[in-house]
Amino acid sequence: MHFTGMMVNLFFEENKLIAEKLTLDSLHLSAFRDKNLARKPKEIASLQRVIKNIPFYVAIQNVEAKNSTITYEEVAEGRSKAGKLMFTQLHASITGLINDTLEINDGNELHINAECRFMNSGKISAEYSFPLLTSKMEFTCKGSLTGLQLTDLNQMVEPNANVRIKTGKLDRMSFNFNADDVRSRGNLTFLYHNLSIELKDKQTRKTKLKEEILGFLVNKLILKPSNPMPGKEIRNTTINYTRNKQRFIFNYTWKSLLSGIKPAIGFPTK
Repeated sequence: MHFTGMMVNLFFEENKLIAEKLTLDSLHLSAFRDKNLARKPKEIASLQRVIKNIPFYVAIQNVEAKNSTITYEEVAEGRSKAGKLMFTQLHASITGLINDTLEINDGNELHINAECRFMNSGKISAEYSFPLLTSKMEFTCKGSLTGLQLTDLNQMVEPNANVRIKTGKLDRMSFNFNADDVRSRGNLTFLYHNLSIELKDKQTRKTKLKEEILGFLVNKLILKPSNPMPGKEIRNTTINYTRNKQRFIFNYTWKSLLSGIKPAIGFPTK
């Protein structure tokens, strides 16, 4: 951690953290969740509320993270092996970080801009804007993901579901949505080609005759192998997701995107 333009005397004398810039180099963040373990119901605070609850004054013009990595592992209910998602070569900046409610007006927003490699394959970029006058969950998000080999998602999909992606490449996903305390709404475009899957037996994790037949039907009757299909227009979908108030913004973002991805590839939203 490296501070630039920090008022050191105010930090020690008045408990105020004021700085021009905070740089975080080589941050490594790992998160793990086992869904077999009971989770006590609790409404998660918004990012705005988290910032306002910092027990001392904070005003930092720019926070930068570079050369960083985030790893998320999850064990699905009824499973024993964790699936994994990885975000590497992460570079992000946060501007407008302040928590004094007396200094926040209608124009104050926290902005987050980030880009990284997803699953060491695709390149993802995202922009968030959070109005600071409210304490509720409220933000806008837009971004894109390009060049992802969909088979790389098997590190998460196979241990957590009875599915394996056989082939497929994501050419580009672009998204833009608004989210509040209740629901997210927006638009998504998911361009891909050569997608196919196979189903696995829940117990043996192998493909038996039943799974071969079901997998054949899914690939032929439900799954759309590409977007656009030959001779067809691009399928654009909408984002529409009701927030789970027991999960934080990362889950909210992912589930919002998933609400648009499912119909894009041919699966029902439920």
